[in-house]
Amino acid sequence: MNVIEIMNTRVVTVSENMPILDARNMMMEEDITALPVVDKTECLAGIITQSDLFTLENLYLRNDSYTKDHIKGVKVKDVMTKNVITIDSSTTVEAAAQTVLDNHIHRLIVTDGQKVNGIISSTDILKAVLDK
Repeated sequence: MNVIEIMNTRVVTVSENMPILDARNMMMEEDITALPVVDKTECLAGIITQSDLFTLENLYLRNDSYTKDHIKGVKVKDVMTKNVITIDSSTTVEAAAQTVLDNHIHRLIVTDGQKVNGIISSTDILKAVLDK
């Protein structure tokens, strides 16, 4: 079985210049834990995850010199992970599972070149394996 058979093709993306608070709100509204970040040409530029937001919030909470207004100026590009581990749609589910395990991540972006085609989570992989 290949990733194309189980990937989610409805992928919510954000721009690099979106305020981080808007990205957080989008995650909450969409009930998702990660957003691929795309540049002006719609090519993958990074990923922002719930873990990134927790890290950012902890940084601000632990530093007395920051106020809540400081975080309003933070953009997605300031926090995102730039080196995103991706796969293509012809990757087997087993290979995707190994990539997730090897890299200690929870999701993979499925790309065609640099364009985002889908997303697959560790839960999607587990369901596919169990449904075999």
